[in-house]
Amino acid sequence: MNMNSDVHFLRTSLEVREFDCYTEERISVFRQLLGCQSLIVLCLGGHIGRLPLHDEISSNLAKIVLIRSELMEDPMPTLEKLPNLRVLELDVDAFKGKEMTCSESGFTELRRLKLSNLRYLEKWIVKDGAMLRLSTLTIVNCEELIMLPEELQFVHHLQQMTVSGMHKKFKDSIGMVKGMVEKGMYQVQHVPSITIED
Repeated sequence: MNMNSDVHFLRTSLEVREFDCYTEERISVFRQLLGCQSLIVLCLGGHIGRLPLHDEISSNLAKIVLIRSELMEDPMPTLEKLPNLRVLELDVDAFKGKEMTCSESGFTELRRLKLSNLRYLEKWIVKDGAMLRLSTLTIVNCEELIMLPEELQFVHHLQQMTVSGMHKKFKDSIGMVKGMVEKGMYQVQHVPSITIED
């Protein structure tokens, strides 16, 4: 993929697969993509290593899907500042760190969040006031994550939660296993639809 600064990039949706950013040329193209003001949806598969600062990313992006990005630094402090981001999916080692934090007042417009196959994630922190508009949460095969953030109880718009392929301790932290109310129920007692799959 080649991009020329003299050519206006007019696509609103772009999916790029197997785009590993190991060279300066690839990194430059990636940064240009993130900065394209016309882009609303971006799905990017491949090694990134590190995100640019939030002010270098288009504020018009409404959906971001990152796959195999191998980010070592928590991407949330950057992505949570994007004012129009409504859908975020992190899949297959998009993040390789152990701890992820959603800050107070972060992700003001986020509606859907999917965390999938993040093998190294052990702790997810959600500060009070984060993701207040979140309505759908999906967590799949994050095998080291053992509990939900307590602050999810304050995300009152959360309507649907799907959990699949998770450790038993994580399922217990949700407080609903085969219809039984267990410890931790207060975290998600306000969610109308909760699906737990093996």
